[in-house]
Amino acid sequence: MADDGTPSSGTPAGDHRAGPDGFGSRGRRGTAAPSAQGGAGGAGPRGASPRRTADGSPRERILDAAVAEFADRGYLRASLSRIARRAGVAKSLVLYYFGSKDDLYRAAVDRALQPIEAALEEAAPDLPRDLFERLRRLGAIKLQVYRDRPDAYRLIVRSMVDPAVSAEFRQRLAEAAARSQDLLYHDVDTGRLRPGVTVQEAVELLMLLGDGLMPRIFAAIRQRPDLGYADLDRWVAKWERYLELVRDGLYQP
Repeated sequence: MADDGTPSSGTPAGDHRAGPDGFGSRGRRGTAAPSAQGGAGGAGPRGASPRRTADGSPRERILDAAVAEFADRGYLRASLSRIARRAGVAKSLVLYYFGSKDDLYRAAVDRALQPIEAALEEAAPDLPRDLFERLRRLGAIKLQVYRDRPDAYRLIVRSMVDPAVSAEFRQRLAEAAARSQDLLYHDVDTGRLRPGVTVQEAVELLMLLGDGLMPRIFAAIRQRPDLGYADLDRWVAKWERYLELVRDGLYQP
């Protein structure tokens, strides 16, 4: 694929399915570092060996640079040459590790999602049993990750709204949201639900609420340079207000 080529398949924008908390294959790894005369398949950078500094390995720096570049510019406008400059490596080294722009984008999305998935996994044993308190905790965990990693936040949001992103990348985001949803069902206290209301029905109602709210959020933030990062607290407050209203309907007086 060319440096700024289009993805192999596209999907229309607007499929903004959110997890009920209201917040929505890996790149190839080389088996040996490329030499100055050539890397894998003889395509390694000429006259430049991988730099290893306190900032991390070349591959890690490329991934961090890719997250920032794709977050700033989206898939189509992002450039492998700029990613290489951000990482302080040759463009040929980017292609050595990741093969193509598609592969690098896939790895960058994984890179952005991994801190969220790790934080949720760490918190899973100690989540509140109350459904709505659990929702708040899960949302707070994601919010903290987004605050700590604004580039990751912007890449995740851009991946949701960018019409140039292929269905494969959207599926990766959907899989992450599904794992987050699974945390809602495990050992939830159903004692406060109204008679006849199951936890599955309660979660489905919350997902419908998220499906209605998220397109409004995306419509408001997609044209902003920070993709709504500065307004995270405001949107979280709105979501929590809606949670209170739904809770009062689902719980017994």
